[in-house]
Amino acid sequence: MRNRLAEVLSKLLDGLAKEKSLEQVESKLLKKNKYDKTIVATAYSWIIDKINTNQIGHLTVPAASKGMRIFSEDEMYIIGMSNYNRLLKLFNIGLLTNSDLDGVMEQIFFFPEFPLSEDEMNFLILNSIIDADKLSIPGSRKLLYLSDKIN
Repeated sequence: MRNRLAEVLSKLLDGLAKEKSLEQVESKLLKKNKYDKTIVATAYSWIIDKINTNQIGHLTVPAASKGMRIFSEDEMYIIGMSNYNRLLKLFNIGLLTNSDLDGVMEQIFFFPEFPLSEDEMNFLILNSIIDADKLSIPGSRKLLYLSDKIN
């Protein structure tokens, strides 16, 4: 089940990087009947929680939201141009923050080959979304299990 959740999160990230709305990607995943409705809903809510958490972070620490991380030419080579564009799109919609981009760059050096593939980059982005060390907003679904029932 966890692999399916990672697949759905990955497909949602791909859709966002291709400038599709979350609703479009979600409906496409549900139409195929390949994924369970609860898995898609959980993945969808994690992405929304991440965006909301980032927006709340910008309100509480306004200085953190004023700048944008600029990648050097070496960093752009390491991540590849398509992954660079993907990171910028996800940053622009509020899914990633400057600290998330820094974390991705730190983790990239654990990979043996450069430039990274899309799957490897998805893995790093998913790691920033599911980062359990960060403060979750009240009502967040990160701490719930897929089998939990909500009234």
